[in-house]
Amino acid sequence: GDEGAENYREKGVNPDLGSDFDEDRSDEDSDDMFGSDADDADVEAIRAKREKRRAERRRRAKELARKKAAKHKARLRRAFEPAQLAENFCTDRDDKIRAA
Repeated sequence: GDEGAENYREKGVNPDLGSDFDEDRSDEDSDDMFGSDADDADVEAIRAKREKRRAERRRRAKELARKKAAKHKARLRRAFEPAQLAENFCTDRDDKIRAA
């Protein structure tokens, strides 16, 4: 049952659209915030730090989605296991073994 595992896409809200709305907006205001006399190195450092935070947030969201998908798959596997086990014991070969 792992044929579609690579193609599986969790449906729902994009985690990047949620809680960090204010932070995303701050990009346009960054020049006003630092003022025109701010050091370019400081601006770059802050920008790099922000990008690092976003990358970490994306990584965490991806990891969370992966764990959620794995849990979902395990739950489905447990739900359908009893039916598969019952089918396995109902073959003609099994009937012959029982009759012998």
